[in-house]
Amino acid sequence: MIGRRTWLMGAILLLPSLFLATMGLIHLRNGLAVNSAFPVPLDLSINEPLPRAAYSDAVSALHNADIHDGNIQLSFAEARVHAGEKSANVISQIEEGLAHAPTSAEGWASYAEALAPVNANKAAQALDQAFTLAPYDIFWAGRRVQLAARIWNYLGGDAKDEAIRQTHMLWDEPTFRNEIFVLSTTSTGIKLLTRAYAKDPDTLRAINRWISAQQRRLQSQKP
Repeated sequence: MIGRRTWLMGAILLLPSLFLATMGLIHLRNGLAVNSAFPVPLDLSINEPLPRAAYSDAVSALHNADIHDGNIQLSFAEARVHAGEKSANVISQIEEGLAHAPTSAEGWASYAEALAPVNANKAAQALDQAFTLAPYDIFWAGRRVQLAARIWNYLGGDAKDEAIRQTHMLWDEPTFRNEIFVLSTTSTGIKLLTRAYAKDPDTLRAINRWISAQQRRLQSQKP
């Protein structure tokens, strides 16, 4: 009896050490996965494009990461899309990632993009959440306003106001004006620009002149 009790006490005392060791292995595995995927997770966070091969390598590296690490799963899902997989295929993974990282504005924006082709109303709600969590994230502002332009009729009043404000933010920051040019390449984007500067025709004319200059520059670079 004493021997059994001693064994049980020893096992109980050993449990915290086993738990810490297990957690350490999980963190080590995650760290190795993220390091192997570098710089994709970092560049995803600032919306910096990379070659498709880099995303494919990241998908392979992140495949073995902890499924309960929400931020890693969100990066994994977005890397899959950039590697060529259809957005609809990653919706469940994004939902799982958001369940563990509900304050990820990037995750909500990615979720909105994935939902847009299949459920525009739900996509609008997700985009609104992204706007709310990080209204001044200029790195993602371009993708957000492009999506807002596409699903404009599904957005609530606050989300529409935020899309217009972030359109202004992109134009006011010269480093990110290329996002304005991208916005101008679609009919829905042109409508958003027109809405954003409906009360400021002088700025709208300046934007149109700048867009025309960029178009001429690109045309002159063609062989």
